[in-house]
Amino acid sequence: MSNIQQAFDSRKGVWRIKDIFDFHRFANDDFSAHMDYCAEISKGKRVLDMGFRWGQSTAAFLVGAKSVKTFDINECLEGREIFDEAVEVDKAYWEFVWKDSLSVDPEECDILFIDTDHTGDQVYAELTLHHAAVNDGGLIVMHDTQAFSSMRNGIRQFISENEQWGVLKHFVHSNGLTVLHRGRSEEAL
Repeated sequence: MSNIQQAFDSRKGVWRIKDIFDFHRFANDDFSAHMDYCAEISKGKRVLDMGFRWGQSTAAFLVGAKSVKTFDINECLEGREIFDEAVEVDKAYWEFVWKDSLSVDPEECDILFIDTDHTGDQVYAELTLHHAAVNDGGLIVMHDTQAFSSMRNGIRQFISENEQWGVLKHFVHSNGLTVLHRGRSEEAL
């Protein structure tokens, strides 16, 4: 059982999205240091969230996003129970789709978040399939890019073939977070 599931099971009262956000933000895990940044960039945006696990990124996006649609190859029942309750209480728009990110049709979004299988081939395939659905002015955000060098190779390959995309930010802490935008690379990868 996960730490968040234990906390949820022993809670007093109903959890809200902000409660889940705060739990993950202070958990000192591999994504907690990115929570505030992801919440900030997603304000009022439509987010496609590829990869759920315990819902760290989903919680960050739900704090301010207009809508969040999450895809995961796993059913993630344990973590989803927590979100289903909070989304209902807060009247937020969240949809979970139990499918591989490479088997779904691209959907229009403002932010595409990728945290799935940490290989260069996977991230390259996801970028290639989904990048055109990201609106002008939108972002592609990927987690664990510092921890898995093959992911950076897949991103570099994608950028070399899609020169309209460049690196806006590359954070090295907390396993890395790389942000792409339509424009010239502003940071090295």
